[in-house]
Amino acid sequence: SSGINAEYGDHCRTGAITSSLQSLFFFSSRIHRAGVATESMIALLLFLALQADSAAVNETHITVRGPKPSQAYVGEGSSVTCAINAPYFDDSFTMFVNNVNYTNLNSSSPWLAANFTKSAWRETNGTYTTAIEGFVDYYTMQHDSTYLFCFSPQYQIGDGLWIRITDRQTNDTHFTIRGPKPSQAYVGEGSSVTCAINAPYFDDSFTMFINNVNYTNLNSSSPWLAANFTKSAWRETNGTYTVAIEGFVDYFTMQHDRTDFLCYSAKYERGRYFWIKIKDRQANQTNIHIRGPKPSEAYVGAGSSVTCAINAANVDDSFTMFINNVNYTNFEQ
Repeated sequence: SSGINAEYGDHCRTGAITSSLQSLFFFSSRIHRAGVATESMIALLLFLALQADSAAVNETHITVRGPKPSQAYVGEGSSVTCAINAPYFDDSFTMFVNNVNYTNLNSSSPWLAANFTKSAWRETNGTYTTAIEGFVDYYTMQHDSTYLFCFSPQYQIGDGLWIRITDRQTNDTHFTIRGPKPSQAYVGEGSSVTCAINAPYFDDSFTMFINNVNYTNLNSSSPWLAANFTKSAWRETNGTYTVAIEGFVDYFTMQHDRTDFLCYSAKYERGRYFWIKIKDRQANQTNIHIRGPKPSEAYVGAGSSVTCAINAANVDDSFTMFINNVNYTNFEQ
């Protein structure tokens, strides 16, 4: 049908030009018989014919349509259209998708599945519309930030449209991170440790890193191995899915202190960090006492006791005293 339209369009254009020339000769012959200066009148008629042709070009309109705001989301779909309406059939009209002609899209393009086709028809007002149309069943983030450019070499005009796609899933994805409460973040205490994601769809890619090591690859020297982290998933009553990685530390030690956790979803390309800091109550409750001579005893000839003492939760056999940088046990007798 394109060939028929092209032939018909060319024919219409030729007919229009022939009609203008016939009119020009007709009026010039009449003017000649009337004895009027034909050169100036012919020039006027030619000028009017050219003005009419220029007006026809100015009446050319391009329409570009993409997804409506409610359709510009991952999982939604819409038609995509480039169209031109002009006085004559325009077989040169085409569309570029990110600077690639729609007829040359390669197999890796997400737009190939839209199956763009070109058609043309004559409107009731005598103008011609040429349209390139396709339909995207389901948008993905690969369709995001696409520039469509509709162009007519015949009329040397074009118009473009940016297509932006948003992922609702990303906006509706939430992380939950739980570590020890302040009252539990001490040596000898214990608590659960949890990384979880809630999302519209099940996320098997969700994982947890402990000091940059995946929780499934902890070695035997890691203090976190004993937490026995396990991954589970379930569907919530609202239809969303939760994936959780959970473990339990029976007794924190200072080896657990300053641990960096990263909960990460490769599917949604999002993650959350948190730190675990552990304190030692014993260190906080350790006191040292030093006693020397009282002011009344600090004279030549006077005497007093001298004492160094430590009070701690456990016996400290390492405790010692230095006198002028010499350990008291090393004085010569």
